[in-house]
Amino acid sequence: MNMKNANLLSLKGMFLIDLFSHIDKRGKFQKLYNQIFIDELGLDINIRESFISESNKGDIRGMHYQNIPFENYKIVSCISGEIIDVVLDLRLESPSYGISQSIELSCDSNKSVIIPPGIAHGFQVLSNTAVVHYLSTREYSSENDMGILWNSFGFEWPLSIGNISERDLHHPKFDINKKYYN
Repeated sequence: MNMKNANLLSLKGMFLIDLFSHIDKRGKFQKLYNQIFIDELGLDINIRESFISESNKGDIRGMHYQNIPFENYKIVSCISGEIIDVVLDLRLESPSYGISQSIELSCDSNKSVIIPPGIAHGFQVLSNTAVVHYLSTREYSSENDMGILWNSFGFEWPLSIGNISERDLHHPKFDINKKYYN
């Protein structure tokens, strides 16, 4: 990982990064995180928690974010299978407020996405199964854990919808005139 391997995405503060990967007869070795690389990007990231989720084709997880004072950066990698990773800008002062963006991540792409605070995040599994690894700069806080209804902001999910948690089915619909992140 080095600075030349980071691409600023269209939403301010988001980066798509190339991961170090080595494949030989033993299999694959991949580096998912490097603090020096993060420092070179000028980001204030101090990892506090790590999560892994496993989901099936068509399943959707999201759209999640943590509100202030538990706002967090996330670094998301797909370590098995393939997903469409989706983000929605909830930062009212941002020129991209209300805009969504999607990025395909897979175990073969050797890429991770850095998602800044104020961005709702979710994904849909494109392969039969997928394992997604998340790094977070804040601990999970149920009182500050928020979400946006997955089908309320104009994004066209590529596959038929599989499973969605009860919690994710009951998030509020996105309203361009409402302040979400505060």
